[in-house]
Amino acid sequence: MSHFVNDLNACVTEALEGVALSSFGNLVLVRGRNVILLNPEKGRNRSKVVIVCGGGSGHEPAHSSFVNHEILSAAICGDVFASPSVGAIVDGVRSLAGKSGDLQKDTGQASTQTGVLVIIKNYTGDKINFGMACEILSSEGLLLRKLIVADDVSLSQVSDRRGVAGTILVYKIAGAFALQQQNGNDNMQRQLDEVYEMAKKVSDNIHSINSLDRECGDGDAGDTFATACNALLSNIRYFSVCNVNVSFRRIAKCLTDAVGGTSGPLYAVFFIRAATAFSSQTDIKDRKEWKSANNWKEAMYKGILGIEELGGCAKGDKTMFAPPAAVRMRS
Repeated sequence: MSHFVNDLNACVTEALEGVALSSFGNLVLVRGRNVILLNPEKGRNRSKVVIVCGGGSGHEPAHSSFVNHEILSAAICGDVFASPSVGAIVDGVRSLAGKSGDLQKDTGQASTQTGVLVIIKNYTGDKINFGMACEILSSEGLLLRKLIVADDVSLSQVSDRRGVAGTILVYKIAGAFALQQQNGNDNMQRQLDEVYEMAKKVSDNIHSINSLDRECGDGDAGDTFATACNALLSNIRYFSVCNVNVSFRRIAKCLTDAVGGTSGPLYAVFFIRAATAFSSQTDIKDRKEWKSANNWKEAMYKGILGIEELGGCAKGDKTMFAPPAAVRMRS
């Protein structure tokens, strides 16, 4: 079989030179390294997370052909079927800063600014070399996170799953989020904005809700809900964006202060009980509990149990306690 190869020892470099030359100046090859990256001379969106991937060559079009402004910022290539060296990976990430040196440093505090996401396939060589490079770069203060992809379900042993095709989907998805200037940090303020919008919609639809309530009640549910929502809208600026426990307890206080009848206390006890599923500390650096489905499931269960105990109701009574979607959360 014939090959279009001038020199086996230089075939990877020559192939990457072709990738760079055919990119109309959008990509460059780092001198002395088999690293393809977005051309720093054309500037970099400093509000966008840098996404890096790579591995042994011979798996084309991965990964060099996915370097563009929508997916990867750089592809770090090793020799044929061999992981790139630690030095190549470190130099590749450093090169992304261009002349401005504008990659975000890690201050040890939550930051809304961008850093680097290194996506690694579950090959031993890739994990070791990319992992060591991440250690070096992190020690220099670079804001960096790594993600290992192991999607190869054709292999029964989890430790052997290498993450081949699925890696492309991962950095495509990551690239889409980066384009939206998302950085992986929890955006609690945006979630509060969503609460605001929902409360505003309820408040604006008093008459429709009252009309529905007249079919089975006394027709004032819209007024009650509007009172509750207006109380939330008036106090939402006081809610903590860094602590679910505090936010839930403040919601409960708004409801008990503003809403009479039976609905106010019953909704309030839901939030009071739900708050106990989360830490009461006001300064939390570890946000894992906020992301845990188990914590939210426990919060839902505790809240429903509070309504049951305070209201003296049970499943099947056709009360506000009964929504099946909420009850199923515990199963």
